[in-house]
Amino acid sequence: MREATFIKRNTPEWRNYEENPSEPSSDPDELTDRYIELTDDLSYARTFYPDSNVTKYLNSAASRMHRGLCRINATFKIGSSYSGRTNCRWRFGNRTGCY
Repeated sequence: MREATFIKRNTPEWRNYEENPSEPSSDPDELTDRYIELTDDLSYARTFYPDSNVTKYLNSAASRMHRGLCRINATFKIGSSYSGRTNCRWRFGNRTGCY
């Protein structure tokens, strides 16, 4: 797929991520699903457009969303017995962890 087509198809979804960032009041499972979708797009962009601005943008967006998920994970660990998918060690293995 050409880069312009990739950007055009996914721009509405990426704008939604920017307009509705991860907040502690949001559903952690929904945020995790959104993070996975965003990192899928990042993986595609890194493969086919490694030096493109869209790759840099997606990397930045994924980084911000990951930090948000880690904050939510810490919130649920303190004073809650929630054991959902936001636990980064469970979801992504020991090489990527939320502290």
